[in-house]
Amino acid sequence: MRRTRRRIAARPPQTDMSPSLLPFLALALQGSGASVPVLSLDEQIARTRGHYSVVLDELVAADTRQLSEVQRAGRSQVLMALRAYRDRGDFGRGYDLDARVPYFVDAEGRRCAVAELLHASGELALIERVRATNNHAWILDLAGDAAFEAWLRDHGLSFDEAARIQTPVTSKADRVPADTANPPGPTPPPPPGAPGTKPTPPSTGGASAPGSRPSAALAMATSDDDEWWLWWEYSKLEFLLPNRPSPASAPLTGAYVPGALHDAIERARAAEFPRFCAASRAPEAVIRGAAATALGASGGRDAVEPLVKLLADPNQEVRHRAILALGATGSSSAAALLLRIARDGALEGAGARISPYARSLAIVALALARHAGLEQPVDGAVRAIVRERPKGGGDSEGVAFAAMFHHVLAPAPGLEELALELAFAEHEPPGVRCRAAEALGSTRDPATLAKLQTLLSGPRLDLRRSAALALGATRDSRAQPGLMTAWELEADPLTRGFVLISIGRTGGAKAHAYLARILREGEADERCWAAIALGVLARETRDPETSKLLRDALDRERQTSRRAAYWLACGLVRDEDSIDLLAGELRSAADPRARMYAATALALIGGMRPAGILRQRLLEEPSSLGRVAIAQGLGILGQGEDTRAMRGALERLAEPALQGIAATALAFHGSLAALEELADLSHAETGTRVRRAASIEGLGLLLSRGEPLALSLLSRRANYTVLPDWAQSMFQTTL
Repeated sequence: MRRTRRRIAARPPQTDMSPSLLPFLALALQGSGASVPVLSLDEQIARTRGHYSVVLDELVAADTRQLSEVQRAGRSQVLMALRAYRDRGDFGRGYDLDARVPYFVDAEGRRCAVAELLHASGELALIERVRATNNHAWILDLAGDAAFEAWLRDHGLSFDEAARIQTPVTSKADRVPADTANPPGPTPPPPPGAPGTKPTPPSTGGASAPGSRPSAALAMATSDDDEWWLWWEYSKLEFLLPNRPSPASAPLTGAYVPGALHDAIERARAAEFPRFCAASRAPEAVIRGAAATALGASGGRDAVEPLVKLLADPNQEVRHRAILALGATGSSSAAALLLRIARDGALEGAGARISPYARSLAIVALALARHAGLEQPVDGAVRAIVRERPKGGGDSEGVAFAAMFHHVLAPAPGLEELALELAFAEHEPPGVRCRAAEALGSTRDPATLAKLQTLLSGPRLDLRRSAALALGATRDSRAQPGLMTAWELEADPLTRGFVLISIGRTGGAKAHAYLARILREGEADERCWAAIALGVLARETRDPETSKLLRDALDRERQTSRRAAYWLACGLVRDEDSIDLLAGELRSAADPRARMYAATALALIGGMRPAGILRQRLLEEPSSLGRVAIAQGLGILGQGEDTRAMRGALERLAEPALQGIAATALAFHGSLAALEELADLSHAETGTRVRRAASIEGLGLLLSRGEPLALSLLSRRANYTVLPDWAQSMFQTTL
């Protein structure tokens, strides 16, 4: 069988700020592009037949003890009909389609599998009604159809089982998927220590000069973008959470006095506010940008005035950070200013535009304001701005793009309606449609789930990826059958990986069994994704069965870059029985990248033993990358005695970007001791400007008045192969 492969390339993000300011999230995450298989008609038929075989196994294995004898007989009848349908292989065709969509009855009279089962049961009138009224209906669209639900009941089938049986028709043979990523460009560096990369000599200078492309601390060549680690770097802030100041983190200087910690934090905010303001006037753009972020996170409404001044900063990235920081203040006065910018791109209608991306960033900032507690509804204004934008001109694409980000951060019914419209608007740019699909991840409407399922089977690769992520974000078990079928029919490796993660997000016993089967029987790269997906599924349950399943799979894997996926999965399920194995890898793995992921996995497990292992290894670790990863882990674990050692590790680093990550690790520690260390570092005249900037931003994160890292919700819901530069740069902040 012939298989064509097309490569999709992605552009690197452009930014004036240092890469060190991004905590635990990769700066330039895209790879050179995945190879996209294009399936012939024969291959599509073979995949469809394989799908029916899997579904038949599921139907046979299902518990039917609750069914009556009549229902069991009906179920046996439809299973026999499904086997015969599979064996014939004369499935529905979509000769005129570039997409796999459901056809109840195709143009030549072929019935889909569900229609075939209805036909075998004599339900000719029901078949004809659906064909005439909604021939492209998904099973989700038939929810509430009394005749269909009665047929399911009589034949002992559940609604979910019918959804698993349904399969969209084969499409044009040898079709070439739309080239749906950004235009080809230079390959950006991956995050420090990403699998499949080769480190080059580390840089020795400070942060990048304003207006230039920052150099990574470790410049590396990257692998294809269908690797599991790329998704992990975008999504790990969902699992690696910063500690917030609490009585448990306060010094043990006697009995805890209620309100004392709150008073200490308020005193620190008051003390640092004028220092942040002074830093916003520093000669270095990287420090001014960090100060803007810190002011937005910790300053509240008092920060509005100094942030407005930064809207005229000579450096564009500083202006961008000031816009976002205005939203993070959560103040109504900031929201009023942001609405002006969202409409006009300037504070005054006739004034100079703050930046070509000012309107887009202001819309995202309004969502941050809502996320920070702003009670004033702004979604109606955002919707009107999108409706009124000139089509195809200026920042039209960015405005719509940002409105969809707004809906992810601050869901609103009006914006969900707009998202549905944009996702299916063929005249809209690919990025807008992708963000619109992802914004539908907050839906609870079965009709919208069916729309996402349509996108998941569509001709556009970018939309299939976004729809896969959105269906997982719903965490709705009704999305499971469609996701499972999509995985069995999809050819693109990255989309298949996204689908497995989303199956894990929907949770439940069926998802667990499905992922476990792939972990046992799948191809090597599929097993990596399935392991991570099982970790996501079982994160909150600490299921010992899942832990053993992952360890057994790990025993069979020999390639280090793949083993790291299993380590993280063991960390996600908090598998304490894997601590010794991870400790051994942390000590002996030859590649510092492997030691990085072993340290992260230990931090995910949590507790005293992992903390002790990381603490000891920090003294022995020879590589700077390894020391930073260990500092990250200790920051997440947040135990009081580690702050001095973490600072020591920071001060021994030569690479500016790694210095920044280590400084942010102190902010994640969340203790008053960490606050003191960051304050000292942010005031220091010695050291690199990157280290000082990261310390300022980390201090702002630690003193944040609201939920920190809200923008990470966008990164873990995003198809990162289709992101513009201004959106990439948002993910480099701690807002």
